[in-house]
Amino acid sequence: MRGKATRSAENGVAGIHGDAARLDEWWSCSGGGGHAATGTAYGTTAIDFGLLLLISAVVVIAVPAVGTVLTLALVVAPAGAARLWTDRIATMTAVAVSIAVASTIGGLLLSRTWDVAAGAAISLTATTCSAVSMLVGSRHSLLARWLHRRHRVTDRAPLETGASVVTQP
Repeated sequence: MRGKATRSAENGVAGIHGDAARLDEWWSCSGGGGHAATGTAYGTTAIDFGLLLLISAVVVIAVPAVGTVLTLALVVAPAGAARLWTDRIATMTAVAVSIAVASTIGGLLLSRTWDVAAGAAISLTATTCSAVSMLVGSRHSLLARWLHRRHRVTDRAPLETGASVVTQP
């Protein structure tokens, strides 16, 4: 026998899935990327507001079903981790969903193996994915910044012996 929270969560997910499909269709038609809406009839403010409403709906529907901590972990951590890997919205969405699914499966396996609470294990797994992305992500991670700075320093031509450095004010 299914409870009221389960039915409302299923209805909410189905509605959000339909909205996400329409947004994905719009993104693919407009060329993708963060600035795609500026060249179309859609206002970026309206799209931002719509996405915020969708996120709010997910939180309101999911909190009674799975709890506050798990909801926040599965909304914030995968999205934050995906942002460290790519700048394209469609790719970011796919990466975030993949991280969320992997965190859920990994957390459930961790929960079953070590006999710990499932919500805590899933949250820990999602947070670990975010931490790893922060360290080694391809776009904005600490490693990428370090390599960029190192590359920038090594590209400069070495000074000849006896040459002086002239600084400009």
